[in-house]
Amino acid sequence: MGRRAAVALYVLAMVGVVVGVDVLFLRMLFWERLIVNIGIVLVFLVVYFRFLKRPLASVVSRNPVSGSKVGRPVVCTRWVRGRMS
Repeated sequence: MGRRAAVALYVLAMVGVVVGVDVLFLRMLFWERLIVNIGIVLVFLVVYFRFLKRPLASVVSRNPVSGSKVGRPVVCTRWVRGRMS
């Protein structure tokens, strides 16, 4: 499945949750419904940016050109006479 299709399904799932909560629990309560809808959208955004924007597989994979790890800072583990290795 392509990246755009996955994002589209994620957005459809978010809309489904928002509409479902509205219809089932908050039909006649405007302000409570607004606050809950904003909270649901914020939770979906946090999950998207934490797990789906950069999946763990891309964080630990190696760059084929330089050999360094993609997405992680380089941390020096030991010093050798004035240079890092």
